[in-house]
Amino acid sequence: MSAGVTVSPAAPAEQAAALRRAFAHLDPEARLARVAVGLDLLARGDLDPAGVLVARAGGAVVGAMVAAPVPGAGAAVWPPAADDPAAADALVRHAADWLRGRGVKLAQALLAPEETGLAGPLLRGGFAHATTLHYLRHYLELPTDLFAGPERLTYTPFAAADPAAFAAALGRTYEGTADCPEVSGARTPAEALAGHQSGGFDPDRWWLADAAGERVGVLLVNTAPADEGWEVAYVGVVPEHRRRGHGRELMAKALWEAKAAGQPFLALAVDERNRPARALYRRLGFEPYERREVLLAVWDGGSALAGG
Repeated sequence: MSAGVTVSPAAPAEQAAALRRAFAHLDPEARLARVAVGLDLLARGDLDPAGVLVARAGGAVVGAMVAAPVPGAGAAVWPPAADDPAAADALVRHAADWLRGRGVKLAQALLAPEETGLAGPLLRGGFAHATTLHYLRHYLELPTDLFAGPERLTYTPFAAADPAAFAAALGRTYEGTADCPEVSGARTPAEALAGHQSGGFDPDRWWLADAAGERVGVLLVNTAPADEGWEVAYVGVVPEHRRRGHGRELMAKALWEAKAAGQPFLALAVDERNRPARALYRRLGFEPYERREVLLAVWDGGSALAGG
């Protein structure tokens, strides 16, 4: 810990001020919304108060940060806001130690383009810049030829599947993936499955896909944040069935299901480096709407992305 700087969870009476400080870089309207969400999550027990951190020096608050464990041995973190680098670095070190003590294996920060200047303390604290995520939407005006080919895949919803078999299939799709390969192997398949279940999960919108009695892949469709539209939380094909058009078939199913349910759009995120997937989504009619820089820390059994 830096001399003179101590870090601890914000006391209940300090939490609102700590959240305002942590998100001070946002415009007033966005900051107000972020603080309101944080306080609501705290009140519901969905945000651990131990992750709302303040740094002090000489009895005064000199910085704040938020770190939030999520199901599946993961965590979301936001860059610290502090008066000086020593306080910012102390916050990141405390957050990393606390998260690892909670069993977190994979922590990520998603930064908007205008937030990339805030990455320094995270990078100094063991996080690494992994990639850029492109966020896409499809407004479900489906082309007539989308379903022109033969139906080669059969689907089993999660509700009717063996959870262990589902997790195993998910794990197989991570092999050789071009989508955020840094996190492949960071968590067990069961942990990764739990992470996907933590947001908008409906067991009737998760499918195992098979062709001629062989497992082909998985498709996970969740409710998008703010309960507006659906999102493809994950789609993957096992290595031996890639480059056969099955990715397109899985995405066609996702689009059709969203259209049939009257959703306004279907969204997804794709790694900038995954050129085949980006080309597929472009051909299907997805449109970009934002991007995020991905900072990752992978601990305890993952790839060596983070220090310590």
